[in-house]
Amino acid sequence: MSGAVVEGWLRPVRRVLDPGDEVDWNRLAAMENELGAVLAACSVDLPDGGERSRRLQAVRLAMVERGFLDTMTGSPLYGVLAQFICGYRDVDLRDAVTIGHGRLIDRYGCPALRDRWGAARRGG
Repeated sequence: MSGAVVEGWLRPVRRVLDPGDEVDWNRLAAMENELGAVLAACSVDLPDGGERSRRLQAVRLAMVERGFLDTMTGSPLYGVLAQFICGYRDVDLRDAVTIGHGRLIDRYGCPALRDRWGAARRGG
């Protein structure tokens, strides 16, 4: 499945998706390939539950550590395309790209909840 989404779905419509050429398409393709390798080592093909949640978090952390899902510093469009690629592999991985709804906890949660959320994001 290596490169299936970027090469098969996204590159053919690159001019429409990225008319300003702001996305690093080689990085996006590398992200897809690395996601495939991480998922091969840590399958999330499990029923819903605690173990699946732990593995989804492990996949996200592995991709962040490899520098592919740090969308806070790159193009917002890269983040959207990375989200599409992750969701193509597993719908629950769409949220792997950013902390998503966790921003609400970071911004508005009580101190204890923010500390707990922060520790979970850092793998603590």
